[in-house]
Amino acid sequence: MSVDTINSVADAWLFIMMHMVWQSTVVALLILVVVYWQDHISANIRYALLMLALIKFVVPPFFAMPGGIFSQLEISNGSSVEKTSSMISVLPPERENLVVPSFESVTPGRNDLPVPVQNHPKKEVRSTTEIADLPVSIIPSALEIQKEPMVGISSIAWLMIGSLIVTLAFLLWMAKSSFHLMRIIARCKNADGSMREEFRELTQSMGLRRRIRLLLSPAPVTPMAYGLIRPTVIVPAAMLTQLSATEQRAVFAHELAHHRRFDPAALWIQGFIRALWWFHPVVWMLHRNMQRVREQCCDDLIVVENLVSKDEYCAALVRALEWCSVRTRILQLSALQMRPLQSRITRVLNPRVRRSARLSKLAWGIAILLSAALLPGLALRSGDAVADVPTTNKSEQQENDQTVKKSNPDHAKIGGLILDEKGNPVEAIVHCSHVIKKVTDYQSTRTAADGRFHFDDISAGRYALTVAAAGKSYTGTYVSVQAGQIERNLKLIVSRPESLVLKIQDKQGKPVAGVEYSYVSWNVKGGSRWWLQRESLERLKINCSASDAGGRLVIEGIPADVDCKVLVKHQDYVSSLIENARTSKENSITLEEGVPVEIQAIEAETGKPATEATVNISGYPKSINIRNIPVDSEGKYRTRFPIISNLVDISVRHPSLATTEWARIHSGTAHSKYEFKLYRRGTVHGHVLNPENQMPCSGVKVQLISNRAIILSSFTDSEGRFEMNPPSGRFGIVVGTGNGFYGEDKNWKDVHIKPGETTELEDLKAKRLPLIRGVVLLPNGQPAVNTLVTHGNDQPQSTLTDENGRFELQMMHKPWVANIMACHLTEKLSSGVSLSVSSLEEGTEARIQLERESMLIGSVVDTAGTPLEDVDVTLWSVYGDKKRSEFRRLSTHKTDASGEFRSWGLSRHQKYQASVSVTDNTQLPGFVSVKSDTTQLTKPVQRLAPIKVESQISRNHTQTPDSAAEIVCRDWINSDELNLDSLRGKVVLLDFWATWCGPCMADLPRLQLAHELYGEKGLVIIGLHNNSVPTDEVKAFVKKRGLTFPIGLDTLSGETCGNYNVNSYPTKILIGRDGRIIATQISTAELLPILRRNVLYHNDQK
Repeated sequence: MSVDTINSVADAWLFIMMHMVWQSTVVALLILVVVYWQDHISANIRYALLMLALIKFVVPPFFAMPGGIFSQLEISNGSSVEKTSSMISVLPPERENLVVPSFESVTPGRNDLPVPVQNHPKKEVRSTTEIADLPVSIIPSALEIQKEPMVGISSIAWLMIGSLIVTLAFLLWMAKSSFHLMRIIARCKNADGSMREEFRELTQSMGLRRRIRLLLSPAPVTPMAYGLIRPTVIVPAAMLTQLSATEQRAVFAHELAHHRRFDPAALWIQGFIRALWWFHPVVWMLHRNMQRVREQCCDDLIVVENLVSKDEYCAALVRALEWCSVRTRILQLSALQMRPLQSRITRVLNPRVRRSARLSKLAWGIAILLSAALLPGLALRSGDAVADVPTTNKSEQQENDQTVKKSNPDHAKIGGLILDEKGNPVEAIVHCSHVIKKVTDYQSTRTAADGRFHFDDISAGRYALTVAAAGKSYTGTYVSVQAGQIERNLKLIVSRPESLVLKIQDKQGKPVAGVEYSYVSWNVKGGSRWWLQRESLERLKINCSASDAGGRLVIEGIPADVDCKVLVKHQDYVSSLIENARTSKENSITLEEGVPVEIQAIEAETGKPATEATVNISGYPKSINIRNIPVDSEGKYRTRFPIISNLVDISVRHPSLATTEWARIHSGTAHSKYEFKLYRRGTVHGHVLNPENQMPCSGVKVQLISNRAIILSSFTDSEGRFEMNPPSGRFGIVVGTGNGFYGEDKNWKDVHIKPGETTELEDLKAKRLPLIRGVVLLPNGQPAVNTLVTHGNDQPQSTLTDENGRFELQMMHKPWVANIMACHLTEKLSSGVSLSVSSLEEGTEARIQLERESMLIGSVVDTAGTPLEDVDVTLWSVYGDKKRSEFRRLSTHKTDASGEFRSWGLSRHQKYQASVSVTDNTQLPGFVSVKSDTTQLTKPVQRLAPIKVESQISRNHTQTPDSAAEIVCRDWINSDELNLDSLRGKVVLLDFWATWCGPCMADLPRLQLAHELYGEKGLVIIGLHNNSVPTDEVKAFVKKRGLTFPIGLDTLSGETCGNYNVNSYPTKILIGRDGRIIATQISTAELLPILRRNVLYHNDQK
């Protein structure tokens, strides 16, 4: 934050505080006079008046209402209001009278930015060629920058900072007191026996519906009422032994009276306001009077409702306070205060005092009228507020937008504002490029005098915006727009540029010259990660440097204090990726020569180079990965691989030809040449029928096989037909499984595909898989209603039992054995059964009786038996026997300091196995697992034998961060704005979805069910919608589907998706109660079980 911004905020703060002080002081003094002079008014009315005076101190001073006393006055200092209002504005409206700094100074050495030109009244969209022909940019010199006047922090700003520091100290003091009280509560014990029953009876007689705990403290503390969410009464156990039963009842009644009046919440409100206004003596006077009157209110409640007699109540007060004064110091948050009792006891015994247990309806009405008169603030003159876009201009703009939509419904319009860090508009050139598989379709425009830009005629799709401004850093964002969408509220921030310096050398330490960067990426302010592509800059004829003779590569225009990821390349070295590069230091990169690799694409029939082919490489290290890179005129692509590559796949594609070949490097050195022969395609047509009724089988997978490898796959349509376009040659075609059908293993067809010809196959056969029917019972034999039943491993199916505990599942794929699992959604019960497919075909029904679930404890040690901490352990469920076993991944756990991990909610029907990934090469990810023995659970708590690890533990450095990132949305549905900090202590499920996403629709009923089942048990489901659909359409969809859980719409730049690296929909991320990510990529079948486990077993996992 700049000094100017701090001073501006301080001026606005002082202006607001001045008006709050005099308004609040007037109200508070009037009420204090009433409270002091009119002591015969009931305590409840006086307490309401004091609370009204206190609340006035936090009501905005310009909150005007027609009936307000202060609202009859108008403020005369318009300039201050204008300054204050401008601080609140997030995105400034269209402004005309703004001065944009000129760019006149000259500095040699930086030639990578275009020069801004004079703004014209009418802005035009220019082509890339027109923009590129402009002269290169000039940046202000360091001397000119140093000549800029330095502005210091004003005395008002220091006053504001000091006030905030003291406020923070008060809040910390309150937190410390609360923490000390929680430590006392942790040592307390629950009351039992007759005392607990008498306390409950007293609670009910006082009309308290909430459940209130009675804790007995071994420490000498004062009796107190505590707790906002979980109300509690704390009484010292030693004191109760010295009080009679009637005196104990009086003490309990006094503390319950505080809970009935919600005094613990009022105490926190008092403390917060006192922390804000620590310097104001009237606030301290209100605080002391509220403490005194609060105790009188509780006394009146007990006397009016005749919970104990006056004499007995006064005797109990004297005995309790006498005991406390001798044995303990007073806690700041306790309701009972040590003060003279004479006036208080005299008031209790005085029959002429007007008492009431609560405010009457008349008193409530008077309190509301007084609030409406005293709380509103000053009225603002219409001319003093900062004007937004004039109404006429807004209506004209809306009419123009509607005209654009009608005249060009297939196109969209986007625009926004370019600002610097101080909020000033910036002259810049904005490049808009359409992103499909690679960047195409460039447009460029200049910002207007107020920093605004817009692109009026773009098609629907995803776009990359790149901002280049003289003397500023590069920035940009990604935007998704639909046809007819008009979005004007983008805001991009540019800052002072810095240089990213890379020191590049080979393994011998010699500098490497001629190294270029492919891209630089970083997290832009207010958006997700953004890539600055060298290719994009070169198309715009912006010079991009290469490393010099000393191996020094300087990349200019990078913002300060960002972590960069840079990919560098050189024809004689393996491409290298450096992460966490910063402008504040010199970043070193060591290049490896590796081995040269040549990939050749050849037309098989002619032997000529396939010049239209593209190459794809994926694997480790990631720096060698490429996608759809075209070959040269000789049909070749040349690159370099490191000496050791791991799990690298090489493939070639062609628009009209196809190949059956692909290459994989499992772990080792690549060959010097890979040749791919491309063949002309043929066409295969076929039909899959059910032999029992000769009906077509839809949704069945048909596979083309060559040399025991699957070349192509296709699914049958609604008429059972399929079509494939494979390369020419001899293949086998086999029917797989899908949509409840399966093909027999002997059903194999040999086919000869000829180039350019169509081959029509004979009808293929597929059998219908049987239905799985059965019943789920509770341990007592009663039907288990709303129990989740699942079947399958790779693509599990699931359903819920009906009111009779029955279920029906259609098998989608043929397994060796049908493993059927059932778990109760609200109880810790589960079980399962395994049935053969043949028995299901004969009509056998599954009968599952639920039983209590178990916990599994395991450990990871090294060869010396030393526990290993923070190791990822994967737990698998095992089906079948030693000859034929199937594994299903259940969950991942981390070992604690003792090397142990724990898993809850496991069924005794299943067998389990744990594994740890290891590798012998620390530079590459591990693909070998150390496994435990398979264990059948027989006890409520069962231990695995320790997993002994002899190799290097494999660490996954590319996974989603453990700590959840913040969620930022432009609109919310079914909820106010949410943030993860306020949701600490709850399990949070983030569901990234979109209305146009088919798989997302299948998950919505389960999400709604989970919200209804677990919403009150600590689960919060947040649906995060894609940024491509307008808010109104999403609201209509949500209302139609009957969704009631919170839904946020991502920002236009996709900030939340970028924070969580979301690249596909649906994506689900589960966040634990401690704010750390528990699981990602949760499937539909796994959704309810994983939510159930984390909600039901919360207390067990502590």
